[in-house]
Amino acid sequence: MSIAFRSRLLAALAFALLLPALLPGEPARRPAANLVGWWQQPPTCARLGIGEPLRQRLAPQLEKLQTSYQIVQTRLAEARRRQSAMLADPATSRDALLEWNRSEVVAASEKMQSLNFEARLLVRGQLDKPQLQALAEQHPQFFSARWFKASALPVYEGRVVEEE
Repeated sequence: MSIAFRSRLLAALAFALLLPALLPGEPARRPAANLVGWWQQPPTCARLGIGEPLRQRLAPQLEKLQTSYQIVQTRLAEARRRQSAMLADPATSRDALLEWNRSEVVAASEKMQSLNFEARLLVRGQLDKPQLQALAEQHPQFFSARWFKASALPVYEGRVVEEE
């Protein structure tokens, strides 16, 4: 690769990265903050203005919601794998694919969104107006940040039964 070509390539790349900042209109969106498991971290809660008593009240409920989220996330991953296999199988009808997508993939995606929203409503409901306003001013991305940890392993719902 010639030096002239490399220079043009770097200039084009720099221009592409700077272009959104140069255009009038909406400012470029910053990625949402990552606050995964913030309720498990007292120093993070202190920075957010969430006191220890409130953190202790919220933690078990948010843990339960996170576990439910991970269970549904596992179900969604399995549904997507099955859907990919169905798409590759010429014997699977279009109607069967549409039904599978609606009943399994879309339903799991909607449930994950619902759990995320439920967690945010739970926290919002525990904050008084001044706390909510301070949180919005100091950490404007708090409610749009990622809260739930993706599970590295599949998570299933069930009971552990001891053998006698």
